This record gives sequence, structure tokens and C-alpha cells, in this order.
Amino acid sequence: MKGHLAEMMARHAQPGRLDWIGLRGERYGVMRVVNAAIVTDAGLAGDHASAGKKAVTLMQAEHLPVIAQLAGRDSVAQIG
Repeated sequence: MKGHLAEMMARHAQPGRLDWIGLRGERYGVMRVVNAAIVTDAGLAGDHASAGKKAVTLMQAEHLPVIAQLAGRDSVAQIG
């Protein structure tokens, strides 16, 4: 599986820009916006997610209007 992921990343990943990072210390906790984060094998330090699960979620800005529409909202509010 790891080989397949690396192959996919090599074909599709392109340079981008990280606009913000949000961490939750506990499941369903309040999102805390930070300027930087330490990346570990388990994900982002200080976040509740664990290795093997959804340790980090990346979303493209272009997808935010679709997410808002699916949620029945006019827009997705940016936190921070």
C-alpha cells in the first residue's frame, strides 16, 4: 500500500500553500488555530488524532464551496 501511495503522490501532488493549521486536543474539542505544528509519525503534535487513522486532513481551497453546499450553507467560515 505504501508503494501505491508514493506512486500516486509522485503523479498528482503539486506545490501548494498551507493557509492555516487547526489542532484539537481532544475529540470534538474546540479547534485551536496555530501558526506552526510539529509533524510526527502519528500526525501533528498536540492533536487528538492517532497514527493509522486520519492523522492529518488536507483540503484544497477550491473544494470549500462544494463542502459548504453539501452542508447546506452559503460558505465555509474560515477559523482564525
